[in-house]
Amino acid sequence: LLAWHFTDLELMNAVGGAAFGTAVVFIFPSIMFYCAVQNIGSEVTFRLKLESILVLVLMCAGIAMGVIGILVMTVGLGE
Repeated sequence: LLAWHFTDLELMNAVGGAAFGTAVVFIFPSIMFYCAVQNIGSEVTFRLKLESILVLVLMCAGIAMGVIGILVMTVGLGE
């Protein structure tokens, strides 16, 4: 059903690569580190708390870069 609507496989490959690449590089490691710090419990130092917040900020920046990459490919500014 989707094959009838999407005829440009290069675009689909680029969007999938940008989305999954962003997830592998920015989102998954950030979430794993944040959850690991949260699971430590009451022994978390101020530095680890600050670092986990900075990791979430980096994750948001990575998501923004991934969205920009997808928009560039879909609008055609990458030509």
